Amino acid sequence: TVYACAWSPDGSRIATASADKTVMIWDAATGALQATTNFAAKPAPEDMQVGLAWAGSTILSLSLRGELSYIDPANPAAPTKVVRGHNKQVNCLALGPSGIVVAASYDGLINR
Repeated sequence: TVYACAWSPDGSRIATASADKTVMIWDAATGALQATTNFAAKPAPEDMQVGLAWAGSTILSLSLRGELSYIDPANPAAPTKVVRGHNKQVNCLALGPSGIVVAASYDGLINR
């Protein structure tokens, strides 16, 4: 199940976040898979990737647990940074025009 997708700023690629704990980068013109970031080593269902935003040259992926992972599309083997902020399951991620990242959880808490 794919929970979220986002276009790259130049429109050439699409990133997807999925229940199988992956973020995949696809060529928008051909549909070919270019790269995968795999979070499957984390055994809990809360590690599913449920939110996604492409922020400049970085992909932001949000897990159900509330961990925000920064992924470099040029080197997507592992996140370059992980930020933790929510204590409840998270279901929404948005990127504002000024680069502010907002995530919302099931308990109604919004973090930026």
